[in-house]
Amino acid sequence: MEVRVTEAMSEELLRPFAEEEIHSALQQMHPLKLPGPHSFTKKQWNIIGYSVSACVLNILNTCSLNQLLNYTHIVLIPKCSNPENMTQFRPISLCNVIYKLVSKVLANRVKPLLDSLISTSQSAFIPNRLITDNVLVAYEINHFLSHKRHGQTGYASLKLDISKGGGESKTHWVAWQKLCRCKKEGGLGFRRLKDLNKALLAKQAWRVITNPNGILYQIFKYKYFPHSNFFTATDSHSPSYTWRSLMRTRELLAAGIRWSFGNGESISVVGVPCLPRPATFQVIFPPSSIPGTTKVAVLLDEGGWKESLVRKEFRPIDSECILSIPIPSERRQDELIWHSGRQGQFSVRSAYSLSCSLDP
Repeated sequence: MEVRVTEAMSEELLRPFAEEEIHSALQQMHPLKLPGPHSFTKKQWNIIGYSVSACVLNILNTCSLNQLLNYTHIVLIPKCSNPENMTQFRPISLCNVIYKLVSKVLANRVKPLLDSLISTSQSAFIPNRLITDNVLVAYEINHFLSHKRHGQTGYASLKLDISKGGGESKTHWVAWQKLCRCKKEGGLGFRRLKDLNKALLAKQAWRVITNPNGILYQIFKYKYFPHSNFFTATDSHSPSYTWRSLMRTRELLAAGIRWSFGNGESISVVGVPCLPRPATFQVIFPPSSIPGTTKVAVLLDEGGWKESLVRKEFRPIDSECILSIPIPSERRQDELIWHSGRQGQFSVRSAYSLSCSLDP
């Protein structure tokens, strides 16, 4: 039987709780949520924070909970203007803040280990996992089995199809392109289905390339790009429909992604979008004395950029742009960001807008 809880994990789970964990849990709570009985807000921490910490630490370290702390206010919120019976109310529970702190501290203690403790087949309720991952994994398994009809080892699968009915399609007498225009331009604001489908597929592809430890990335890399990456993968023999669909989003993703500097070990000096300069986000004049595959890490030291080396190798228009990029003091891994979205986060809306602009 595989050992999932190592000695280091066990020591981390069993170590005594500290006051810093309680204060961190309180800061994670929403400041505008209604408090329950005997509760307080973040602003009162400097007044009663010591007493609250002592109470919570006593509960966590001794495993004893006063029954009074388990009291909860039940509030009924009307669903309509003039409710007449109980079914027209929505109940909510206002728990004690100390009760919430205990549960949140326990959740924070276990949260970093959930990915190691819970099987990869469980895709829901775990960060960076979605229930739709199981659908894609099942499709890849079925695709594999459909091509393994010969050999000494036999395989079998059970495939269940759930049919759904479709409605009738009405005939319209207006061009679809006009219907897809925004209302200000005389259209009805309908989404262009081709671009919307591409944006939705790009969301799945984005999850794959930004989560290299996920099960989907590992499966696709093993099958389709074991010695390259998602953007340089070539067409393999008999690829699955899922992979062919994701491959069609590469142009859209390439137009919307940009690298954020960390340690510079994943970013090449030439040919990689990493500069804050639309629309290519790349250097204009590649250096002649540095190979294009050289990583940006050679241009960095402990204090940041090697200014003299950057000015020597790049033209002024490129060197000034490079030196204007701040380098984090704590060197992290380079990461992909979605420059078309807010705060570098991918969204279907921004991907749809970008897809429409690429194919007006």
